[in-house]
Amino acid sequence: MNVRYDNDENEVHGGYGFFILEKMDSLPSDILDLIFTLQRTNDDKYLGDRDWQTNPSVLTPIETTPHLDKGISLRIGPDIVDQLEMNRTYILELQEPASGWKEDDVFKIETGIKYSQNPVLQKQSVIPEPPAPPKPPPQSSDPGSPTDTGDDQSAVTGNDTNTIGGNGDNTKVIGDNGGDIDTNDNHAAVIPSDNPDTKNGNGDNRPLDMPPVEPPPPVERPPLSDRNKTLLFVSLVLLLLLGIGAAIAFFMFSSDSGSGDPTEIICGREMQGSPVTMARDFLSGTVDASIGMCLAQELRSRENGLDAVFLLLEDAASKGNPQAMFELAVFYDPLNTAPTGTIQKDPLMAWQWYSRAAGAGEASAAEKLAALRTWAEEEAAKGSAAARDLLNRR
Repeated sequence: MNVRYDNDENEVHGGYGFFILEKMDSLPSDILDLIFTLQRTNDDKYLGDRDWQTNPSVLTPIETTPHLDKGISLRIGPDIVDQLEMNRTYILELQEPASGWKEDDVFKIETGIKYSQNPVLQKQSVIPEPPAPPKPPPQSSDPGSPTDTGDDQSAVTGNDTNTIGGNGDNTKVIGDNGGDIDTNDNHAAVIPSDNPDTKNGNGDNRPLDMPPVEPPPPVERPPLSDRNKTLLFVSLVLLLLLGIGAAIAFFMFSSDSGSGDPTEIICGREMQGSPVTMARDFLSGTVDASIGMCLAQELRSRENGLDAVFLLLEDAASKGNPQAMFELAVFYDPLNTAPTGTIQKDPLMAWQWYSRAAGAGEASAAEKLAALRTWAEEEAAKGSAAARDLLNRR
């Protein structure tokens, strides 16, 4: 057979998917009674209830439906989907415990997996770009650029050029005609420069006879006295002790609150958590059917314990325990009026498990089969499709 993985697109929050099995060599007699194991090829570990382990562990799909021609679809939930990895190769072995039928295939997950919790995105560090080098000042294209006059005075007509004329100060020198210097005329008008950087020789706007301003001396703080040093040291020690005390209290509270429910001794084993958690922890390893039946009886009377009882009965029934087969059929029996947790009534499944229990020697199963047959005949006469299906397939 060929196996592939697809996400369940109807689940907007992720965590659900399908193992699609196609081109199977043969089909089991009852696709509703299928279990499977999942093994990683890189370390040969098997998927258990919540983690990968050395020993094989039986997994049960949420729903099993036919797929095209000679194919089966196994719907799985977050307990399996969240353990899968992209581009990882696995071995899936499908089994029907009652008949001993099994098939397996090696496959690789190439579809993006929608997990039940989105991974936290890591922010990438950004290295700032170095600042751009300063641009060189533009070259002046003013026709009034400096002109060599042939004597010791320079003529400047641009507004951004400073020069020292023959008079020895920072002035602008222009010709008599207001433009370029006439090289044949040594008489030039001298006017003060309008550039503030050239009003005097010290580079600022102070008058020439004003002395430069000295910066104020730095303020020196007085050193800490011995008393102040002692107070500072004591304060730091107190803050350190408070921090250590808060950390210890936090870890103690976390350890107490993280333990959850107290540990109990049930059927000779230490158990902890809700009934369903106890059942899953119990079934994560290799267990004996009789111990599973013992735990089922202990959890039956507890709040929200019926779903856990169903899991334990299903495991014990798959291992051939007649009483577990009978009690599992009662969960599905439409004539049963007792609470069954979240398990829905299914006449066909009830008939199959009653039949297996009778075949395994459970005396009460024959009576239940007769009552179920009478119910099916009456309901079929009323138009029940489930009852007609039972009569046609029993």
